Amino acid sequence: MRRVRDCERWGPAKTYGSVADFLAARPAAGLNSVEVGGRYLDVLVEDRKSPVTIVAFHSALTKSVKAMPAFSGRQVAAAAGVNLVAVSDPTIEMGDIDLAWFFGNRDTGPLVEVFAPLIKHAARSLRSRRIILFGSSGGGYAAINFGSQFPGAIVLALNPRLDLAGPPLPNFDPYFEIGHGSLDDSSRHVIFDKFISPSMRQKYASGLPFHLCIFQNTGDHYFKKQFEPFVEGLAGDDWLHVRTEYTGKGHGAVPKQVLSEMISGLTRPGAVRDSIRAAGFVTPEGGHAVSAGSRIQRFGHSLKRLFISY
Repeated sequence: MRRVRDCERWGPAKTYGSVADFLAARPAAGLNSVEVGGRYLDVLVEDRKSPVTIVAFHSALTKSVKAMPAFSGRQVAAAAGVNLVAVSDPTIEMGDIDLAWFFGNRDTGPLVEVFAPLIKHAARSLRSRRIILFGSSGGGYAAINFGSQFPGAIVLALNPRLDLAGPPLPNFDPYFEIGHGSLDDSSRHVIFDKFISPSMRQKYASGLPFHLCIFQNTGDHYFKKQFEPFVEGLAGDDWLHVRTEYTGKGHGAVPKQVLSEMISGLTRPGAVRDSIRAAGFVTPEGGHAVSAGSRIQRFGHSLKRLFISY
């Protein structure tokens, strides 16, 4: 389904003609819309005068979401009494697509490069002393991918996709067609190289620059197919923290009580590692991230062909 753009439900939106205009101003409370390449990058800011700010990336949108921009994390941040900077994926406004992984599109360019400065500026305006990038499933992938731009931050990823070239393979055709108007393989190869980091294990093979906290439901098919290979590759990196438990069969939402426990721990005052332990996360032992990187390097070209063919 194609979603209409409707900003009224977020209250008066403040618009900016360019990234430079936004970076030169103090972001407004509520919706901030920054024009980039004829499209808008939308940033929702909620200031609760907290030293902690959650940066939320939404996952795949359901059919009940009929308008853009769309934001996640509002209830989580409100319940915890912390600030929120939520972002909406502009590619979803372009056509019949529910998830675009915050890659970017032909108009915006790669989103990590253009969106990260906006997020940092919004977080700085809130005087944030602790930033928690947050997302589930495809939004968890985005939070981890953007984590490279936030050294020292916490990334909380719930049942995240960690390898877009690994099973279960998603259908990328809508992204290539709607985000780039591209159907042929040669164009998709160019887009792949410019916009996409398929494997988070490969991207961070030399070490994580942020605290990565992954919650994984052991009843989810992602547990064996995404989570275990990732942890095996990066085990030994003391910036990786995991929490696993059975919360039901299938790839579903984390129970509210479990999520509340994690957020409560991660937002508590004190040393970051103490907060991570209070949230129920532990650091896996064994292995080294570098050895995983060498294995992936060997299979890089075959992964790329596999990704583009789907």
